[in-house]
Amino acid sequence: MRRIAATLLIVVAAAAACSRTPEPQGPARPGSQQILALDDLRLSGQARSVAHAFLRAYAGSPADNGRALMPLAEGSLAREWAHSVVVQNAAFPGTMEGSLQLGHLGNASPVRAEDGSLDDLVAYGVVVRATVTFGLTDETGEEIAPIRRSMDGMIVMIQGPDGAFRVINFVRDGRRLDEFFRVFEEAREQRKGVTVEIRNLVQSERWQFGIVVTNDTNRPLRVLPGPTALLTQREDLASSERPLVIFPGPISSGASTEGIVSFVAPPATAGELDLQVAVAGPDGEPTRFVFSVPQIAGTTTPSPSPG
Repeated sequence: MRRIAATLLIVVAAAAACSRTPEPQGPARPGSQQILALDDLRLSGQARSVAHAFLRAYAGSPADNGRALMPLAEGSLAREWAHSVVVQNAAFPGTMEGSLQLGHLGNASPVRAEDGSLDDLVAYGVVVRATVTFGLTDETGEEIAPIRRSMDGMIVMIQGPDGAFRVINFVRDGRRLDEFFRVFEEAREQRKGVTVEIRNLVQSERWQFGIVVTNDTNRPLRVLPGPTALLTQREDLASSERPLVIFPGPISSGASTEGIVSFVAPPATAGELDLQVAVAGPDGEPTRFVFSVPQIAGTTTPSPSPG
């Protein structure tokens, strides 16, 4: 079975290059502690405001199609997550309305990462207690059980070259973004005029894969739920239930369409897994695409700096 190795993107922060200027002559002047304190207070206030705006934007994403959320995300991981939220909201067949219940919004403090990845950046963290609730109705207008997301934990932000803070990591339902969300790099295969690309994976109560199918054939295509599966290395089914495939209708000739394939979360003992995606035209004959699913990688958590 052919497997496409999927390499996780890592959030990389690039420090701005500093221009060199002649050193002043004479005795050095110590910096004003008052000015430094005022600058820290200003940055802290900006970061705290962005953390609050991020929570409001997440809750409001069904209403504005993520327009407020996406500009507040920084780094490949957070930006792709914000994109996946937009896709998931659009894929829901009924209606969705979000609301924010904010219990506590802490002060913003400088943070660091044990691996030193934030050392050359202006990075702040805000500890929050909050819940984002998504009220749902089905296609008939009947209310169904809402989805509640606990956002209790630290929201981590970095300051960009434009001076604005943006979110690079946060906690949802007790897990950091880098613990429940995966980004695929170059997980793409083309065969018989069909291109399948795996963009991301949300690992929560269900595993949801963000998938793009490009149709360069002269016939409409669709993703088949039957042969689409999570497979063990022995090619056994890793998830016992039939997958949920959500694509906005048939994929027209010449079109590129993004959708979701989700599974009941496999057991932790399943080991290395492959994702098989089956795409077929009107004749129903499937073309199978197989991709390796990345394992959970150990990453460090930015934590409040002692200073």
